[in-house]
Amino acid sequence: MHRWADVHLTFNLIRSLSKALDDDLRRIARPYHLTGSQLHLLSLLYQEDGVSISTIAQRGLWHISSAFHNVAKLEQLGLVTTRSNQEDERITEVHLTEEGRRLFDAVSGEIEQSRVIQAIQKLQEHMGGQQELPVQIGLFLCEALSGRDFTQWLLRSTAQWKQTDNPEDVEKMTDTVYANH
Repeated sequence: MHRWADVHLTFNLIRSLSKALDDDLRRIARPYHLTGSQLHLLSLLYQEDGVSISTIAQRGLWHISSAFHNVAKLEQLGLVTTRSNQEDERITEVHLTEEGRRLFDAVSGEIEQSRVIQAIQKLQEHMGGQQELPVQIGLFLCEALSGRDFTQWLLRSTAQWKQTDNPEDVEKMTDTVYANH
């Protein structure tokens, strides 16, 4: 029975984080007639424009059909465009339009104020000198649940957001995550 208590606690802690983030994304997206997933897709393209739909599915942790559906809806709204890859016409690339970029710029501050982001920042403040510990725990869980490729992409894209051109910085973050594996 003791083991079930640990499972119960873990499952509901993660569910609470997921639900809060989903609710916040839906609340932020609603005035723009978007879903939380569509807003997430815009954030992916804002970071890395011109990627394939299969890459969007991988990075958004969606089934390919969900990625196709979300891209089609955003294209109808004029927030993204699609075109065939010049080297391989079987690949459809998705590009953020200027309107899509402006919309994401407008909502990015609201995303930063989401309850989960605020809670993690409070935890980091509470932990004082170990501010990176919550992030390291999250990255460890991310690799266990979504794989090393996803986690490495996450670290690379985070370095890009931080405008880090130094490959050593990305390598340092990666080494920290994988130090105890």
